[in-house]
Amino acid sequence: MTLSKTLTTAIISASACALLPAMAATEFDPEKKQIQVSISGYDLTKASDAAEVFNMINTASKRVCKTAGVRETLRERVLQNKCRADAIISAVTSIDAPQLIQIMQTRLEN
Repeated sequence: MTLSKTLTTAIISASACALLPAMAATEFDPEKKQIQVSISGYDLTKASDAAEVFNMINTASKRVCKTAGVRETLRERVLQNKCRADAIISAVTSIDAPQLIQIMQTRLEN
């Protein structure tokens, strides 16, 4: 599936089997792109593991929110950044791990 240039929503949520599906939908295309990211084996009470999981979520958000075009307009870039932030926030809050939430707050502020 090819995503159109205008992304409006993205959701990443934790599943019962410790996978994070990353999804993005567009205004014109209700289908969602999904990426599975395994978080099994990570101890989210450890800062190093939480940071690694955050990096995986961040990478997944980049992939699902990527626009199809090579050249992006300013509006597309703003929508892409919002899509990524929404996806990251959704994933991290659904996991509800204090270390991961702290890392997200620090990195999204920068």
